[in-house]
Parts: sequence; structure tokens; C-alpha cells
Amino acid sequence: MDYVRQWSEKTELPATRLVGWIGIRRSKFFGWKDRYGKVNEHNAWIRRDHWLEDWEEQAIVNFYQAHPEDGYRRLTYMMIDADIVAVSPSSVYRVLRNGGYLARWNRTLSKKGTGFQQPTRPHEHWHVDMAHINVCGTFFYLLTILDGYSRYIIHWEIRESMTERDVETILQRAREKFPNEHPRIISDNGPQFIAREFDQYIRLCGMTHVRTSPYYPQSNGKIERFTETLRAEGLRPGSPLSLEDARRVVGRFIERYNAVRLHSAIQYIAPKDKLEGRAQAILAARESKLTAARERRRIRREQERNSGHLTNRREQERNTGHLTNRKEARILPSAGETEASSAGEQLARDSRSVGDECLNGGVFQGSPSHLAVTIQTDIPSLPHALENSSPFGTGKSLNRVGDLSNSR
Repeated sequence: MDYVRQWSEKTELPATRLVGWIGIRRSKFFGWKDRYGKVNEHNAWIRRDHWLEDWEEQAIVNFYQAHPEDGYRRLTYMMIDADIVAVSPSSVYRVLRNGGYLARWNRTLSKKGTGFQQPTRPHEHWHVDMAHINVCGTFFYLLTILDGYSRYIIHWEIRESMTERDVETILQRAREKFPNEHPRIISDNGPQFIAREFDQYIRLCGMTHVRTSPYYPQSNGKIERFTETLRAEGLRPGSPLSLEDARRVVGRFIERYNAVRLHSAIQYIAPKDKLEGRAQAILAARESKLTAARERRRIRREQERNSGHLTNRREQERNTGHLTNRKEARILPSAGETEASSAGEQLARDSRSVGDECLNGGVFQGSPSHLAVTIQTDIPSLPHALENSSPFGTGKSLNRVGDLSNSR
């Protein structure tokens, strides 16, 4: 602020032009100007004038402990009348709430999701869900059976109808793949699952059936999540045109889902590996690879440090002489330049010639990148450019700009 104002007065140039030359946005500059003389209040907690003091908060707590049966609003006016502390009811409520002295009126907590126990082995829970699939304007029914422990798709079918008999047929085909298992079937409250014949089928097969809470799809969230994943990654990109095409697309996706795709809910392991008990071996192999990689990096750094090859990159470049200035290295030497010529003198000479040509109406023949690098690197040529661009004429020097360069 002081720097810009000082040189704006000396050079009689507007501050916005100097700010542009410095490389600061105007919004940032005027933001600094508005905050000039004020205490910085960002990135720190600074007490405001309306904040309660520590003794006032302690007085509120002590008064509440002496009158625990009164509400916070009654306590507020009681303290004001007794000249203990004068605060608003919202402040009293905030102090007591932060101190843990207040509780919500409705203390009954929701029991949704608290009674569910996660499965501890494969084929303990089978989640069953029915979804609609739109194939060229015609809706078909997709019934999927998912293992709750491994997220493995046990069985699936796409049918034109989905009655209670169809559900029994699909479940029976899933049981034939694992005949020795007697899982618990978890489903929603669809008409197929609440039928009396379905309950009899479950009892004859030696399985149990649990229905989820109405209007609470999270209770069967594993299969619901799979259905959304199937639609987003399988059906929509595949765009099936017929029933057979839909079966082909779904089958290909489920095959990849079971054997290849890493599942985020089971520590990024394929469901088939989880189902067949290879999860711990895969996790141990990953951990051993990470440990070996860390040890390999540590050994390599130690060897480089002992051999002296591990130094600062800038110091190494400066010692070898390969790079003295990154900005100077961008400009290629001209055809007649000798090795003994100074890079800084060449930059200054190029920048002065560029400024003279541009200010005198000439055409610059160099590349735009050469011009940009020259302007960035040759800051000392700024007074010369200001002198030539002075509103007092090209032959008249601007002493104030000269003072600027001398002071710097």
C-alpha cells in the first residue's frame, strides 16, 4: 500500500497501472486498501466485544446448578433481576448446551438399524430384491440374490413376470448351486414375499425369512446398492435392445462384478475371492508388497546419501554450471553470439531494443515467448521504457522515474 501510493505520487501515474506492472490483481489491491489499518481477523479466533467473558459463563453454570429445575429462559430473567449477570436467553442456552447441561426433549432414539447383526461367514444372509428393467420401452423383472458376507451374486434372472412361483423357482436354482447351505432370506414387503405359499416354501427348505422395515430401503441396502451399480455401469452404457441383449449385458457385468471388480465395502477385494476365503491372503500380500517397497526406497536413499550423490538439485545445477538462471535458459543464443558474452547483458540489450521498437512504432520480429521472457527478466529496463513513454515527450527525461530506479 505505502509503496504503491509513494511511487504513484512521485511518477504521477495512477495506482492501477503500477499495480498491473507489479503483477497484483486490482481486486486484491483494493481489498488490502479497505483493510488498511485494521487488525487481521482471518485464520484466528479473536474475541469480539459481544462475546461473554469467562466469569459470566461460570456464573451462568453456577446459577443453573443451584436451580436445576428451572428452564434456561426463566434462569435468564432470574439472573438479571438478581444482578448476577445480564445476558440474553440464547446466550444462556448456548452456554448450558456446550457444557452438557441441556438435553433434547425427545430422548427416544430411533432403533432402525440397531438390531441388525452383520454376517460372519458366507451364505449366512441372502439378500433378495426385485427391480424393473426398461428395454426399449418394455419393462422386465430382474431378481437378484446376493450374499451379504461377500457381496457375491449367487443367482440372477430376468423374466417377463415375477409371481410367487417365479421367486420360488429362482431361489431353488440358487440353492442347487450351494445345496448344503441354509441361509436367512432378507427381502422387502413385496406381494411375492408375503404370500403364504412362500412362507411354506421357506419352512420346507430349512431356511428363515426376514422382511425389512416398510419405507426403509436402507435395511436392505446391500442389494439396493448393487442394483444402482448395475444400472449405472452395466445397463446404461450397454443400452440393450432386446430381452436377450439385456440378459447378455447383465450377465457380462455380473461376471466382472463377481470375479474382477474390487468392492469398496470389503476392503477392495473381489466378491469371489471373499466368498472362497482368499481375503486374508490378498491383504497380507498387499501389506508385504508395501513393506518391501518402503524398505527398497529407504535402502536406495541411504546408498545415495553415503555415496554423496544425494544433494540439493539447485546446488548441483549451480556447481555443474548447466543452469545458472531458469529464465535465462529459456532464451536461445543468437547466431553471432560468442560464449564469452554475458547472458545478462544480452537480455538487457534485447529488452531495450524490444522496448524501443515497440514504443517507436516498429514491429518486433521475435517470437512471443522471447518477448514475454525478456519483459519478465529485464526489470532494470523499466525506467528506460517509462522514459520513452513519458507524456512529456520522448526527448525529455522523467527524473522521478530515475529516482525510482536509484532508490531500488
